[in-house]
Amino acid sequence: MVAYAIFVFGFYLQKKAYEILAQATAHNLFKIAGLLMFIGAITTILFGLGILLIIVGYIVLAVAFFTAPKEVEVQGA
Repeated sequence: MVAYAIFVFGFYLQKKAYEILAQATAHNLFKIAGLLMFIGAITTILFGLGILLIIVGYIVLAVAFFTAPKEVEVQGA
């Protein structure tokens, strides 16, 4: 049970990191990927099908990285 809590907490931290990355790049696919992986982590113990959501989240994340803008304007530096 402790391992599951650490598993979910790890994906929660990834979700927060991808939300910050989505805000910085103005590219919402990062936010969607983080959310899919976090929901997948939660539903892994409930249904066992959460692994599929995590895999789909990683696929969306790969698409997000390949379609991200090459240069980002830094604001407030």
